[in-house]
Amino acid sequence: MFADFRTETDDLFAVKLFLEYDEEEQFLEEIVENESVQEDFQLTMADRASIWSWVVVELEGVQSGAVYKDFVNEELA
Repeated sequence: MFADFRTETDDLFAVKLFLEYDEEEQFLEEIVENESVQEDFQLTMADRASIWSWVVVELEGVQSGAVYKDFVNEELA
């Protein structure tokens, strides 16, 4: 996966992971109170922190300090 980013300088990377999840009110309205979602998944407010709506992964070359922002930048919902 990192082969395209490896150079003579960089072959070791720090990985930063950013996870976003819905606010409580939004999660309650769109997930917990949504009958069609509940038919399939039976989710509760306790599940909120483990259901991400967005994920961003950034790489930083350890040797060079070069930052590769948005290596992954995906909306999941």
